Amino acid sequence: MIIGAVLCYNVSIMAESVAGSAMKFVAIDLVADFVFFPVWWYTAGLVRTLRAAGRWLNYGRQIMAVGLWVKNIFTPMFAQYDLGGRVISFFVRVAMILARSVGLAIIAALAVLFILAWLAFPIFLAWLVFGQLVGLFAGN
Repeated sequence: MIIGAVLCYNVSIMAESVAGSAMKFVAIDLVADFVFFPVWWYTAGLVRTLRAAGRWLNYGRQIMAVGLWVKNIFTPMFAQYDLGGRVISFFVRVAMILARSVGLAIIAALAVLFILAWLAFPIFLAWLVFGQLVGLFAGN
């Protein structure tokens, strides 16, 4: 009978110890994540964001192919080697170079806006939380 009581006593202490350890671990991990989040956001997270923006720009450069259009600006389109075909091809290619350059500029602007939004988001979030806390403690 005493052995059973001791065994139950040890199991209950061990269960509390495991539960307490788990709660401490979760609390410490939660606090550490909360503190480390801004560090990650502005270091490793920013690097990932910059790489993603670079991939967007590279993909846009490949899709728009402005360099290819510039390279072939004097090549007649549809094998029209007469003067009319060359003139029309030149102006069509100039228009396409301008339109594709605008498209590439839009992609670049979106990539820059994405980076700026990445940088501003935690500050904006902290401002919203601070505003709510001020309102909560002000009694409004």
